Amino acid sequence: MTVHKCDSCKKTIKGKMVTAGYSEYSLGHNTFCENCGKPVIAFLKSSGFLKEEKKTTPLSSRT
Repeated sequence: MTVHKCDSCKKTIKGKMVTAGYSEYSLGHNTFCENCGKPVIAFLKSSGFLKEEKKTTPLSSRT
């Protein structure tokens, strides 16, 4: 079992986690809990680096 800890508050992440960096697998990334990650997400959205995904229907349900 993998245990992730927030790089900011050092608490164990039990829910969703926010990963900020070049890529998830690079050495230059930080992991935040949802509470500590809110300012990061807000900054990325305001800067235009983060965009919401469009929800689409699966190919199997299209006719």
